[in-house]
Amino acid sequence: MIGWQVPFRAARKLEQRQNWPAAARIYRAILRNGEGENPRVNFQLGNALFRANDLGEAERFLSRAVELKPGTAAWHYRLGFVLERQARPELAIRHYQSALEVQPENPSWHYRLYRCHTAVGNRQDAYDHLAKALNGDQENPKYHDLVAAELRSRGPRWQEAQALERGQPYHEADPSWHLRMAESYASLSRHRQSAESYRRANALKPAVAENLFKEAEQWERAGRTSEASAAFSAGVALKPDGEESRFGPGAYYQLKGNWDMASKAYDLRKRARLLDAELHYRAGLAHDRCFRWKEAAASYLSAVSLEPSQPYWHYKLGFAHERMQAWPEAVDAYEYAASLRPSNRYWWYRAGYAGVKAGDLERACLSFLRAAPADFQPVEPGTQPVSPKGGYLSQLASQRLVLRDIAKDPDLQCTIADGFAAAGDWASAAEGYEKAIYCSNRHEPRFYFLWGHALMQTGNLCGAADAFLQTRIFMTPDGIDVPKYLKNTAQKHSMQYLEYYETVALRPKTILWESNHGATVGCHPLALFRHLADLPEFSGYRHVWAVNDPAVVPDDVRDRGNVFFAVPHSDLYLRVLATASHLVNNVSFPPYFMRRVGQRYLNTWHGTPLKTLGRDMRGPAMEHSNLARNFLHSSHIMSPNAHTSWALIERHDLEGLFRGKIRVTGSPRLDRMVTGGGPLRNHIRKTLNVPEDLPVVLYAPTWRGSTTDRVLDRDALLADLEALASTRHQLVFRAHRLTEKLLAGLDLGVTIVPPEIDTSDLLSAVDVLVTDYSSVAFDFLPTKRPIVYYAYDYEQYSAERGLYLDLGEMPGEVCLTREELGPLVSDALSGGHTAFQDQYAAGAEQFAPYEDGGACARVTDFFFHDSDSDSDSDSGTGIGIEPAAEPPAALFHHSLIPNGISSSFRNLAGSLSGEIRKVLVVEPHVLNKDPGRLSQFQLLPEDVQLVGRVGIHAFRPEERWLHDRFNRSHRLDSPEQQKIHSAAMKREFYRIFGSSVFQSLVEFDGYSPFWTALLAAGGRETKRTIYLHNDMLNEWKMKFANLEAVFRLYPEFDRLLSVSESLGHENARNVGSAFNIDRDLFGYCNNQIDAEAVMQRSGASLDPDLAEWFAAGEQNVLAIGRLSPEKDHAKLISAFIRYRENNPDANLTIIGDGPLRADLEQQIHNSGAGEYILLAGQRENPYPALALASALVLSSLHEGQPMVLFEAMILQRPIICTNLPGPRDILQDRYGLIVENSEDGIHGGLMRLADGNLPRETFDPAAYAKEAGYQFLTAVL
Repeated sequence: MIGWQVPFRAARKLEQRQNWPAAARIYRAILRNGEGENPRVNFQLGNALFRANDLGEAERFLSRAVELKPGTAAWHYRLGFVLERQARPELAIRHYQSALEVQPENPSWHYRLYRCHTAVGNRQDAYDHLAKALNGDQENPKYHDLVAAELRSRGPRWQEAQALERGQPYHEADPSWHLRMAESYASLSRHRQSAESYRRANALKPAVAENLFKEAEQWERAGRTSEASAAFSAGVALKPDGEESRFGPGAYYQLKGNWDMASKAYDLRKRARLLDAELHYRAGLAHDRCFRWKEAAASYLSAVSLEPSQPYWHYKLGFAHERMQAWPEAVDAYEYAASLRPSNRYWWYRAGYAGVKAGDLERACLSFLRAAPADFQPVEPGTQPVSPKGGYLSQLASQRLVLRDIAKDPDLQCTIADGFAAAGDWASAAEGYEKAIYCSNRHEPRFYFLWGHALMQTGNLCGAADAFLQTRIFMTPDGIDVPKYLKNTAQKHSMQYLEYYETVALRPKTILWESNHGATVGCHPLALFRHLADLPEFSGYRHVWAVNDPAVVPDDVRDRGNVFFAVPHSDLYLRVLATASHLVNNVSFPPYFMRRVGQRYLNTWHGTPLKTLGRDMRGPAMEHSNLARNFLHSSHIMSPNAHTSWALIERHDLEGLFRGKIRVTGSPRLDRMVTGGGPLRNHIRKTLNVPEDLPVVLYAPTWRGSTTDRVLDRDALLADLEALASTRHQLVFRAHRLTEKLLAGLDLGVTIVPPEIDTSDLLSAVDVLVTDYSSVAFDFLPTKRPIVYYAYDYEQYSAERGLYLDLGEMPGEVCLTREELGPLVSDALSGGHTAFQDQYAAGAEQFAPYEDGGACARVTDFFFHDSDSDSDSDSGTGIGIEPAAEPPAALFHHSLIPNGISSSFRNLAGSLSGEIRKVLVVEPHVLNKDPGRLSQFQLLPEDVQLVGRVGIHAFRPEERWLHDRFNRSHRLDSPEQQKIHSAAMKREFYRIFGSSVFQSLVEFDGYSPFWTALLAAGGRETKRTIYLHNDMLNEWKMKFANLEAVFRLYPEFDRLLSVSESLGHENARNVGSAFNIDRDLFGYCNNQIDAEAVMQRSGASLDPDLAEWFAAGEQNVLAIGRLSPEKDHAKLISAFIRYRENNPDANLTIIGDGPLRADLEQQIHNSGAGEYILLAGQRENPYPALALASALVLSSLHEGQPMVLFEAMILQRPIICTNLPGPRDILQDRYGLIVENSEDGIHGGLMRLADGNLPRETFDPAAYAKEAGYQFLTAVL
């Protein structure tokens, strides 16, 4: 040992002199001389190399050191730091964690873990370690800074405010810290606190005018006008040449986009500067942005009167007149503005638009023509040579007409129309230009200008004006930067669709056909098209097919002159979807679609379901939402049989909601198979090159996986095809359309059915069908030919995907192994299936009762000739049940966040059996990302009908701007803005629910501005109720600034229901006074309970860790609730620490999680209470713990009607609760102890628990539940 220690000490001395290379040389020598396994020397060498910045070598020796002696925390830390310096945070995390396992209280090591977790994107882990770093070193300004910044970016602003407050003592002299506090307070509407923080910042750094203006704004919002004036004046003094000096505070507010305060400030400023034209213009602009059009017009008029040479100001005056629908005045102002700046073509467009509304169509059309691009040159008569009749050029023209109908080329259509125009045949020219529009998937303004010009020449000024209006997609005036909203593709599609929906009239005799989302031109839509296309009564109809690939279009469809093709989501598709008089689809239109009044929509669902549909599907929750939404918007649904009707309505939760008509008609796509006979069969066989002497065996399996993630086992498919192949028959294969792309490039060695052959036509040529779970089996039943079900994965598929019918009950043979395939097919071809003829006949009677070749005629009559089928009114008969026979329907919104509100909703829904139809709207994309919500979703009663909100808001650009403003400012600036926003929300409601009729709308959560606004606007003739689950004013002040927006929507509801009587009075007094809300709107309805469920769940086993914890103490005090400020667990912890001084066998368990967990952990650690206080986290089932608890303690600062109190009362547990209105109503000094809302109060309650002196009367849950149910039905219906 002596041999290595002497040089080791020498190396250590070199380290003290920072001579790291020399020290490293000595350490290397020691290792070479027999000490290679010495952990200390390895570490010192690694550390010296680290100091010398040789990180790679340092890692090698540090790794060896911790391998030899793994329990040294500092060595793991050093290795972690070296790895972090090498940008290898994943490995660094491992060693920092090892260091903390040995020394868990080192703040700087937690900080390093924060840095590494941040680097790899583990935001929650990063924040947890940062919080621990701060709790371990509370005087470290950097940690306070980082915690506040993290909370600013990731959490509610109240958490940021709390973090900034905690860090303030260490940043008193830092103006930027006070500025951050000011901004945080401002976001929470704590305007006085914000102003005071700005004042401190400005005192520390007085030369920043912008910060003085911000201080002035906050004083103004707090109602302290003198302080506001002083701060603003101080800011102007620092910025004497700024706009604020000339125009006053309005200039500052305008820059911030605070148009309401800007308008008030400008109006006040005008009194002192009456002749300042720009000041009048600015005032007009501010009123304009507040949608106060009368005030805006008055200010604009003053501005242009003082300075008439400003073209844009005249335009803005025209804009204000237009928004007031003062159409002649708008035309005059627009034309004058455009005359001053003729190159601004949009101003001419606005003049034309206003002219149309004013009824001056000729003047409007002339303005529109001036809005055309500079290079727009319409063809004039006589400018092109015209051949005499029968001449050569006439032959060319005739051939162009033939090609025009086939090619569908917009430029060719335009060229031919130009020829008509040159000949003076303006009617034909107009028709040609319109065809050019329908041949172009893009919006081409040139075609609309040409169309409008041609119609002008025919004297059809009304039609011309309509064409000119459509030269722009967004034709209404809103003053919004539209392009910024179109960057998101989904939002672009929605907004463009909505423009057509709102501004372009329905086009009569226009049918949009869609099959399989545009992947095919087939199925029922194709059969119906072929049936009616040549009927005389449909000769004047225009047909548009939605199709992705022109190659899939059958020739007999493509070559028709009145047929056009729209790529899904293209401009043409959006316009036709919004304006076609008739829509036909065999699946669903996109989420942005909603049926217009006057539109008819036939859904021809594409098959009888063997696989489960709707809520029975086993995949992600509510995957069927857009399909169900399409059904709600359908005026007509056709169905092949009663089983399909049941699946489409009941299993999509549409009972009592669907207002259209559904009829069993048979399957249009099977008409040709049933009636086509030999000619169709021979045509298909010829197309497939089938020898005359060979029968045809078709293998047509369905798809595997999910709708968004299909899977295909190529090797298994090849083996299956090999097993099916035979020289005695022709094997053909058709993949499901969802898996066709997965087969690209794979040589299957059999005949592949080309896409142009429709499956229904194909079946006419098939002698034996081999399938699995596909609906093609039902289509094949009318042929009475054999079917083999190859269900090799039957158990797995039925478990994962779900089946409505047992394959053993289906007509045909079931094959479970590949080895059985060949023999079964051979047997079927030789007539072996005749033994199953009765089974085939029964199957056909059940699933194909109307497959007689007349389905197309029946559906055509049903859809086009049903005179009372328009279900825009409430007179629709659903599926044959009169609405009057239905129970009243109540629509609820509830977010399913796992908390007391979720328990309350579940209890309420479970208690309402036949009294009402319970409909819950949820957001699938939110649900499927949150395991907590998903667990609550799965606990819902079976009879709750579910509607999924999918897609983005149905907002036009101006509405989107207003909605964003409402979310940001929590208010709107004028009744006009409120009216527009409400109308947009009403449309969104219709997009989600279609024509469904509800007797009651219930916003059960009461916290979301969006859902509150949606249900407030959803039905003016419907009773609207919003729940107030808490002391809402305190919720607003402490945590949720956006509740201001909710409060401003309260007057739109019929009832504002608190969850207890005293809480109702509290909310009426506080919220009613603060926001001037009629107190008569406030009421109460006690939360519902489910005693049976509580008792049942309480009988489950206690979680193992809690069982061990409970066993360690003789007295187990329990708290259940979110770890957030209003629950005030810190007060409970302090009281319990005092209590335990005299009760050493008592433990405290807190079940729940939340943003204050790290703070509470630190409080417990600093108090040395970790041995008897446990933060147990969120538990899926807390009831076993509650049943075994010695007492439940509720320490909240404010509450509504906490469900946990009822649950404790049901389980007959002692209760201690702080003095709050809602809990007082529950406990009534009978079922638990009410104590002062303080640490002393809780401590005193715990001491009474020790003495056995708590009120504990027996609670009658049945009587309470009966009364709560009566209250709900009375209040809500």
